[in-house]
Amino acid sequence: MAQVPLSSASLDTSAVTAHDGRADLSAVRNNLFDGEAIDRVYRGHGSGVQLLALTSQRIMMVERTLWEGRLALTSIPYGRVTAVSYLAEDNQSIDIATTVGIRVASLAFELNCADAEQARQAHDLISWTLLH
Repeated sequence: MAQVPLSSASLDTSAVTAHDGRADLSAVRNNLFDGEAIDRVYRGHGSGVQLLALTSQRIMMVERTLWEGRLALTSIPYGRVTAVSYLAEDNQSIDIATTVGIRVASLAFELNCADAEQARQAHDLISWTLLH
């Protein structure tokens, strides 16, 4: 069963520093708009998105998917996200998938999480935001 995320006002953002990559997190914080708050931050493992920040307004990620491999801080308004998925290997159960896929039109981003629980949390928070 999907987990309904807490409101952004009650989320523990002290977890942000636990996932930190100092320069990446600093770039996200320095690009927040007035009144925008960070709800959760996830550190990517392996290829794909290096850092994913879910804010009250948008998804912000440090990634190399776009722009010919150059490091980019990419912002995506929630209204532009067309799908969020669990991505499992052929021989893997979807219940233990550790990769979250985010589709924006024809673009696809992958966040490789530390474990299945973290993937579920990221997936559910994005899904919940899209549905509300």
